[in-house]
Amino acid sequence: RLRKKLYGLMRREKENFSETVLVARSMQEDLSSYLHNLTHQAWRRRKTHKHSTRSTRSTSNLQQTSADIAAGPDEASSTFPEYATELKTNSALRKRLAELESFFS
Repeated sequence: RLRKKLYGLMRREKENFSETVLVARSMQEDLSSYLHNLTHQAWRRRKTHKHSTRSTRSTSNLQQTSADIAAGPDEASSTFPEYATELKTNSALRKRLAELESFFS
């Protein structure tokens, strides 16, 4: 009976973890999409305001980074990414968001 209860607890824990990972991925995709849209707006703003003091190179770098982030991990992969990889991706997204926010302020 104890073994059955233990297996039940382990199964629930695994389901909770999977759900947490799916929610985190969804949030990451939303943020990535938001950053991609902001990058496009920044590009259009740069294109229409040629007298800006910002360099074209930095804008194109922002676009490149956004495209890389938007590409995301291979969806066919059935395994979850390493924690360190997730942390690095989230850190890159936050840094990107800060760059774009400073561009619009």
